[in-house]
Amino acid sequence: MSDRYEDIVKTLLNSLERLNLEPRPIPYGRIDALRGGASCLELSGRNVEAAILLTKARLQSPYGQDSRALFKIEYALRGNIKGILPGRIVSKTVIRLKGLLRKRIESLNWETPYSQDEDSKSIEIWYNEGRPPGSGEIWEGGPHKKLTDHLNLDGELMESLQDFTNRGGGRFLLLHVSSDRWGESMRVGGSIWLRSEELQTTYVSPVYIGIIERILGHVKEVREGFGGLAY
Repeated sequence: MSDRYEDIVKTLLNSLERLNLEPRPIPYGRIDALRGGASCLELSGRNVEAAILLTKARLQSPYGQDSRALFKIEYALRGNIKGILPGRIVSKTVIRLKGLLRKRIESLNWETPYSQDEDSKSIEIWYNEGRPPGSGEIWEGGPHKKLTDHLNLDGELMESLQDFTNRGGGRFLLLHVSSDRWGESMRVGGSIWLRSEELQTTYVSPVYIGIIERILGHVKEVREGFGGLAY
């Protein structure tokens, strides 16, 4: 973990501790540290086993460069699922909006993305948390579609998701389930990058953690059905 994020990680630890997740920082370079972020925390949730703090610099604004970083948090279940390649988005939320000035969600569903062009660089940029599975990776009854079906059929999850997504004041938080690039974990991430002081009310809120637990519970169930490593 970089020293520049030490205060943010301490705040994150305190918040996760209050949620009874018993967070424990994993030093960078250790074999059990999940890769891809500024910091990795071990968790003791029912299904969520780790949190990864991601960061990026802010984009150039018309008034000059703002050097402060933006953040989001991915939550992970260690291990993989047979039939899902590393670095793939397995399922993602898609919303349909209604209203002109005050837009609200009319419908929300999980979909399995699909790419016909596996070599497209634009696809990798657009899906910066992974890339859609390509030709030959998805089949009827396979793990990608099975997970999407499980998520869509969970009425309690879908109701919580729609309520939580609607509260963003025009910024709608979209979620995705992906396999990490190293085949070490299955992760749930969100679309919105936030200032450090905003993390607590979104990515570390009790409602959001409850949503993550249900999503990763379905990931675990699909893994039990198709096989895969559980570290």
